[in-house]
Amino acid sequence: MNSSNSSAEFSGVQGQDDWFYGTYPGNIPANYTNLPNFTGFVWNNPGVGAILDFPQLDPNGGHPQFEGPQPAVRRWVSNYCGEITIAGDFFDRDTNCGDGAHVRIFVNGVEVYQFLNIPGNSVPYSITQMINPGDQVDFVIDPIFDAACDDTHFTAVITAEVEDFIINNGSSSTCGIACIEVSQEDFTCDNLGANTVTMTVTDVNGDTQTCDAEVTVEDNIFPTASNPAPVSVQCPADVPTGNPAIITDEMDNCTPTVVFVGQTSDGMTCPETITHTYSVTDESGNSIEVTQTITVNDDTAPMAVCQDITVNLDATGNATITTADIDNGSNDNCTAAADLMLSLDRTTFNCDDLGGMGVPVVLTVEDECGNTATCTAMVTVADPLSACCAMPTAVCQAFTAQLDATGNVTIAASDVDGGSIAECGLQSLIIDNDAFTCNDVGTNNVTLTITDINGDSDQCTAVVTVEDNTPPTASNPAPINVECPADIPAADLAVVTDEADNCSATVAFVNEMSDQNTCPETITRTYSVTDPSGNSITVTQTVTVNDETPPMPVCQDITVTLDANGQASITVADVENGSTDNCTAAADLTFALSQTTFDCTNAGQVVPVTMTVTDECGNSTDCTANITVNDDSAPSVATCPTNISVNNDAGVCEAVVNYDLPTFGDNCDGTNTGTLVAGLAPGSVFPIGVTTVTYEYTDAAGNMVATCSFDVEVIDNEAPNAVCQNLTLGLDENFELTITPEDIDAGSTDNCGVSDLMLDMENFDCTNSGTNMVTLTVVDDAGNSSVCTAQVEIPATPEPMITCPVNLRDCDGQFDLECTDLNSFTFGISQATISGTAAPYVAGDISPGGNATLNLATAPTGVPLTLTYTLTVGNCPPVSFTCTFMVTSTSGSDAGSFPRN
Repeated sequence: MNSSNSSAEFSGVQGQDDWFYGTYPGNIPANYTNLPNFTGFVWNNPGVGAILDFPQLDPNGGHPQFEGPQPAVRRWVSNYCGEITIAGDFFDRDTNCGDGAHVRIFVNGVEVYQFLNIPGNSVPYSITQMINPGDQVDFVIDPIFDAACDDTHFTAVITAEVEDFIINNGSSSTCGIACIEVSQEDFTCDNLGANTVTMTVTDVNGDTQTCDAEVTVEDNIFPTASNPAPVSVQCPADVPTGNPAIITDEMDNCTPTVVFVGQTSDGMTCPETITHTYSVTDESGNSIEVTQTITVNDDTAPMAVCQDITVNLDATGNATITTADIDNGSNDNCTAAADLMLSLDRTTFNCDDLGGMGVPVVLTVEDECGNTATCTAMVTVADPLSACCAMPTAVCQAFTAQLDATGNVTIAASDVDGGSIAECGLQSLIIDNDAFTCNDVGTNNVTLTITDINGDSDQCTAVVTVEDNTPPTASNPAPINVECPADIPAADLAVVTDEADNCSATVAFVNEMSDQNTCPETITRTYSVTDPSGNSITVTQTVTVNDETPPMPVCQDITVTLDANGQASITVADVENGSTDNCTAAADLTFALSQTTFDCTNAGQVVPVTMTVTDECGNSTDCTANITVNDDSAPSVATCPTNISVNNDAGVCEAVVNYDLPTFGDNCDGTNTGTLVAGLAPGSVFPIGVTTVTYEYTDAAGNMVATCSFDVEVIDNEAPNAVCQNLTLGLDENFELTITPEDIDAGSTDNCGVSDLMLDMENFDCTNSGTNMVTLTVVDDAGNSSVCTAQVEIPATPEPMITCPVNLRDCDGQFDLECTDLNSFTFGISQATISGTAAPYVAGDISPGGNATLNLATAPTGVPLTLTYTLTVGNCPPVSFTCTFMVTSTSGSDAGSFPRN
């Protein structure tokens, strides 16, 4: 067992005991760097900040760097191969601040464990890892998630099983052996015998060499098993055969096999002990024996079975019995019947034992183990040879028996015994028939048998007369009620349903009589009930004939139409549809209707009419026929106004119109004015235009609608009121002006509304300076129009005021003629002259806010320059101006401007 301990092996030398102390710059495992400084207690890499501003490691833990975080890393470098176990614990040593201890474990830069622990709680850990020589295991205190003052306890103990292989027989390497491995380390029962194992030896440089060895696996461990539980049985036949399955807890490091060896007996009986022996053997022949004892002990008593018998005394008055006479199949659970021992408590009998119920005899049964049982048999002693007394004599007498209410009678032997004699004592007195029924009425012969206590008997015959004096019974049949004479049933013996007699009863019809009445009539029928012995009674049944069922009326619904006078009528034949009655023929039924005539008040309605049907017994019932009353006469138009045309009322766009209402006629409703369905009522205000007025009338029956329509036209013939206003307006920047009718209109009106405004003149320019007369035309929707006139004043075009520049110069030979405050005028310079001589010095126009350039590059200095320019305002005639000034230098910076005042 090899081990390394991070606390116990802590030192100030990098690499001592395979431990190194460093950090991960940038928190990247691949950047691992050893810490450069050891203070005598801790490894660190001091910075320039606070005391915790660097990673630090001490024997039991450390802390990371917290500004530009870097972990504190304790590294262990493996010097062997195989599986290692890493265990330890960690916790936050500074619980006053911070939020926990965050630890990680890396193997060759790959994380295999991490945990974030809350402050104060210690967390143990343990992991396993496969490693090889030179593998690096890093224990990292990580700054991530930790506060700046976290200080962490973090320890590690590394343990590894170092194999001491028995097949290694001195393997060596000049460079040093790093690892020895075998192809098979563990063996089981499946590997019993010889096994080839390959051993691989690796040196510190990674070079390998193999060799094979034979490993023989032996098993010298004996199996185990418990003795099976003892068994107890009653009989030898119950002893079980040897069965290896009863060994249930056999165990072995390999696989055991159970075999039954044999059995032995102690030679005893009741009880006998038998021992079963089993062997438990494993695959290597290791074996043990276990035993089971079986006790055979019969403690169950036999089953004694007796039978009653009769024995006859011989001529000397004696008799003898054996166990075979009494035994009736006695048996035992173990002992065979032939081997049972039987005995009787009595075997001889004489005349003293005659009579009575018999003599009790006890049979005792004993099995081979001494268990016993008994039963008792009754032995009847008989004297057939009259060795003890004389034969009996039977004496008979006649007897009369009355049948009871059920038709039965039972007699006793004593009823026919006339003094029979049994000298030895009477044992029984019986007759061959003691029960009689209706079938036995009259005389019957009965045999009487007398038997004495010896079993001797004698017979005689007696006459038994059977009589029946009980009359039959029956109830009057239930009364019958029928509706009609035709329903009267014929006389029927089956109506007597409860006739009864102790023997049998016969029903017969006697007669019937009527009381001669009708609705209802009563008929009485008489029946007789008689038994075979002539006993007889009579019963009666009444049949009542009474029709109480009303007829079945059948109505049919019909439709009637009012005539031109608004009248209609019906008869019974119109609504009767096959009414019937249970007794009265249809031709003999009487009918009545609740209503037969209809008028306009019923038009469009369904009128229920009751038909009453009555039969010959006065029973009546009703049905209802629904009479639909139709009015098919459509209404008509009596009067309808003609079309109407009127002018509007003054000052308004409408007119009040009156007209006569139309009238309509109908066969039921008379004369009516109808209903307004479109347009306006008379006296209403009608709008300009055509309004169609429609009246409709539908009679109460909902017949076709009668319609009256006419047009009411209101004409607008009133002209608008034109109102103008004068305007004074200036021209725009282009010395132009456009006006609209709304500019002139001063509130023109019309009774129906103005639809259009028009001017005879809308566009103006400088040629229109002064007063202009403009006509406004106002038109309404109906085309009526009127006009008014307004004055439009246009001011004269203003002349600009020009100030000429003096003694100007231009540093670059270009004279910038700046046109300021010209508004929308186009300032066109047509020519420039020097001393009256024209020279093309001008280029371009001066637009509002722009510049024109005067080329003075060759102009003489100190000589008056005359500039002629033209001002054009809109489409007005151009106006020319001149300006004279001095150019003092062609290299100066002066500029001239032509402002408009």
